[in-house]
Amino acid sequence: MKIFRISFIFVLAFCLVFSKVYASEIVQNLYDVVTSLSPGDISVQHELTFTLPSDVNISPSDYVILEMPYYGNINISNIGVSGSFVYGNPANGLVSSVNQQNDIVLTNLSIVGGQSITITGFEATNPYNQADYTETLVLSSDSQGVNVFASGLVNPGETKSGIESVVSVEPYLSTVVLEGYAYPTDFITVDENGATLGTGTPNGTGYFKIEMTGLNPGNHTFSIYGIDNQNFLTTTLTESYYLLPYQTNTFNNIILSPIITGVSPTQITQGNSFTITGEGVPNSNVEINLVSQGIEVPTTSDNNGNFVYTYTQTSNMLPGVYTLDAYLNTQYSLPSPTSSTVNFTIVSAGGSSNPQPNCDISKGDLNCDGIVNISDFSILVYYWGSNSSLADINHDGIVNILDFSIMMYYWGKSV
Repeated sequence: MKIFRISFIFVLAFCLVFSKVYASEIVQNLYDVVTSLSPGDISVQHELTFTLPSDVNISPSDYVILEMPYYGNINISNIGVSGSFVYGNPANGLVSSVNQQNDIVLTNLSIVGGQSITITGFEATNPYNQADYTETLVLSSDSQGVNVFASGLVNPGETKSGIESVVSVEPYLSTVVLEGYAYPTDFITVDENGATLGTGTPNGTGYFKIEMTGLNPGNHTFSIYGIDNQNFLTTTLTESYYLLPYQTNTFNNIILSPIITGVSPTQITQGNSFTITGEGVPNSNVEINLVSQGIEVPTTSDNNGNFVYTYTQTSNMLPGVYTLDAYLNTQYSLPSPTSSTVNFTIVSAGGSSNPQPNCDISKGDLNCDGIVNISDFSILVYYWGSNSSLADINHDGIVNILDFSIMMYYWGKSV
């Protein structure tokens, strides 16, 4: 949809900003002694030992998190903690779990700085690639490992002398790569919480790859959209991902929506044809949907991603405003999101200069699809200030703020 300047702009924004506090301390004497280092071995026993920095304490509300993203079948049924504690041994009150990211999470511990701690009684299946053996120990004030106050990396060994303990921790950050397909001339933007994280352009086949570095690990929600060289926009695709630290997280099969670039003419006399033009991923099946009619008509995009369809079945369409949109079934067996909607008007073959709506619009449902939403608002704006019966909700002879107020009352409702 082209970007138009209109009289009313409505923005609804909910922003949740997360900040990572990077680890300023490195745990000492970090070892993980295991019963086997053979790739793929199952039920491998682990015994993890570490020493807190002298100025770092763990309180019962803090969390000890062991990240083992490539290990399988983690079993903590017999897990226990031993060592020197600030008041007695709180292991009887230990709270332990394994989260969805394959992290072992321990809490309800009270440990003073400089003390050595041993965690025993947990087992896992080894990764099949020894390059994936590295584990990350995180001490955090929250269960997601966002506010980190100490951390360390360790490669397990069958004896302490065979263990590689990494004494310098690389930045606790992630890299993400997004891959997918769009119209070849689109300029693609990736936003999060209103800030642009990355941009890119597809090649001639529509393939794009956007890499973003220096992101905090954890949950992210990205908004992905494209704009072509005529300022037509795709719809915004929202994708949520979990990013693992210290590595590149790749997500593919992202398909951006097609764009309907025009309907010609926009006012069609009953019985006459009209032409729909658009663009999307090259060599895709395009489904054009006449929303209020419940009719889908197929076409295809060419090698450049453009498509054209002429619709001729207007004889039985009642005068009124209609809405259409489109989506793709790509050659990669992946569907796209639906495009933005475009409106057109059918007028009576008798030549009425002010056609009547083909449903009751008294509650603001101007396109007669049963719900009051942005499609109806775009019709209202199109006829703003006119006497069109197609948008004059209160039938007072002019489309104005009174009609808008009625529409807002029923906004989002099925009518």
